[in-house]
Amino acid sequence: DYEVTTAGAGDSLSVPADAVVWDAEGNQWQSVGARVRAISKVTFDYSKYFDSKWHHGQPITMADVVYSIAQGLTSTVVYGILEDKKRNLWLSTDDGIFLFNIKTEKFTQFGIEDGAQSLEFSGGAYLKDSEGIMYFGGINGFNYFNPDSIVINSYIPPVVISSIKILYEKI
Repeated sequence: DYEVTTAGAGDSLSVPADAVVWDAEGNQWQSVGARVRAISKVTFDYSKYFDSKWHHGQPITMADVVYSIAQGLTSTVVYGILEDKKRNLWLSTDDGIFLFNIKTEKFTQFGIEDGAQSLEFSGGAYLKDSEGIMYFGGINGFNYFNPDSIVINSYIPPVVISSIKILYEKI
């Protein structure tokens, strides 16, 4: 469970004195510091998950807070989370839409090149309708899709150099 708070245009929010942020380089939690301001913040309540288990039987601990970073989530701002029929999670962020595949435990990012209206989405602007269609609103409109129709292309084509020119002359 989480709560997203956004300050709005030209405003900022005070960050709690006990707030922490994960320092991936130092591999440790660091205090955010006193009198820090932010344009948005996400407050996670992990308490209901502690003493429970993940789908593969492992207990949930505070270490799981940093799990998403290691699995490919490049954003620390999550505006909305929706679950599809396969129990995968779809997240709208400030760096596009992410799919968390529950089987592979990896994130796939979808950005502007994939048809996203922008990389920046908006807090509270997400919905899954009765047919499973997902809607995510952002700063340039909204995206909607059926997660069952999204196909991940894992094919990486080979790179072939067919010719080289120097000063317009073929070598």
